[in-house]
Amino acid sequence: MMRKYLRENLGGALASALTRADGTDTIPAHQALRDAYEITRTLRAVESPEVVQAWLLGMNPMLDDRAPAVVLREDPAAVLRAARFFAANG
Repeated sequence: MMRKYLRENLGGALASALTRADGTDTIPAHQALRDAYEITRTLRAVESPEVVQAWLLGMNPMLDDRAPAVVLREDPAAVLRAARFFAANG
């Protein structure tokens, strides 16, 4: 269910990139899936899939101008805070 939701809202390539394990991750793949799902649901509550995709790939000042998709594996809590801020403030 979560994988399908991510594929439908982020596209297959981005959904896979956010949730696959490469052996160097500090969190397990199942946790990455849950984190990506929660962040996507938070953003989709107020934005279109295209905006969510752009937000995940764009520079974010709350994440030291790094893309949320890059920061997600090392600090999912920071990405969730940034997603909640964006959802509340645009």
